[in-house]
Amino acid sequence: MKRPLAIVLVAASLAVAACSGGGDASPDTDSSGVDAGGSSSTAAGAAAASTSSTSGGSGPTSSTAADPESLEAAGIALAIEEGTIAPLTGLPVDEDDPLFTRPALVVKTDNAPQARPQAGLDVADVVFEEPVEGITRFLAVYHSIDPVLVGPIRSARGIDANTVRPLHALFAISGGVAGFVRTAREASQVLFTQGTPGYFRDRNRPGTNNLFANSGELWTQAVDNTPPQPLFSFLDPGSTFDGDAVSGIGIHNLDSFSQWLWDARTKTWLRALNNTPHVTIGDAQIAFENVIIQYINPRRGVETGEGDAVVFVDGQMITGRWIKPAPDQPTRFVTAFGVDIALSRGQTWVNFVPIGTQVDVVR
Repeated sequence: MKRPLAIVLVAASLAVAACSGGGDASPDTDSSGVDAGGSSSTAAGAAAASTSSTSGGSGPTSSTAADPESLEAAGIALAIEEGTIAPLTGLPVDEDDPLFTRPALVVKTDNAPQARPQAGLDVADVVFEEPVEGITRFLAVYHSIDPVLVGPIRSARGIDANTVRPLHALFAISGGVAGFVRTAREASQVLFTQGTPGYFRDRNRPGTNNLFANSGELWTQAVDNTPPQPLFSFLDPGSTFDGDAVSGIGIHNLDSFSQWLWDARTKTWLRALNNTPHVTIGDAQIAFENVIIQYINPRRGVETGEGDAVVFVDGQMITGRWIKPAPDQPTRFVTAFGVDIALSRGQTWVNFVPIGTQVDVVR
């Protein structure tokens, strides 16, 4: 029997403050360095464009400012026509951008309190948040931006493989039990573990939460520089998202309460943990254009099949379904009528939420 979504509508706003910007007991046992495997991916980045015009002469001058949204739509349309679109964000980029000659880099990132603040999460093209033994961890996907510093890096789990596989990516982990390391290696084009060039430890942090890496050094070790396939459908230039208005989201994880607050000024969802802004090294608050809740059976992970999903875009939500047709294919997010849900162009955060978890939606 199909289980109902555990979504609670909340009348009052979430108590999440916007930042101005200014342990897992499981051992990490593998230390084999770099392994060549078999899969690949890339993510893409954001480019900002600005235009200005002036008129001169001896008499009065006048200028008509173009609508920024119209300019943005025109730039995206041109990039689509020229094929200069970042695959993981849908944003226009220069034709000589490095993302066209590098794969995606996926980093298994710690989320224990002593692991915060993390490095790089705020500039990831896509983040998958997954339940792991009562806590959550992240699969951060980098492609359009080189974050330079990433981590803290943690061990592989069984849930990772089918998420990484469609990307044909480089995959950075700290290690893990033999079976999880094996499936991680099979799901990636190169698997990095402790001992990989570019890995190092920050001795100012606890031992299980101090493994970091230089992303640039990891990218030099790729065996296939093909960019990744797109993971999502994006809105056409000038199109808008049509859903129910939402101002905030609250997810009751076993170990924490994660929140997303819609910020109309930046057109992003601001992330918080336990009513505190979630910031990375450098004090940047995590802010993504798209947030997805994908309900899963944690014992099975993200296998082929389908389930319930809720997609949050542009201060709105659509309740639908997720469909994963094959292990090496991206997950589709569709409406109740089977139509692909198009996201805003930009960064996307996917929450793998166990079925039955309470999710608060603030109108």
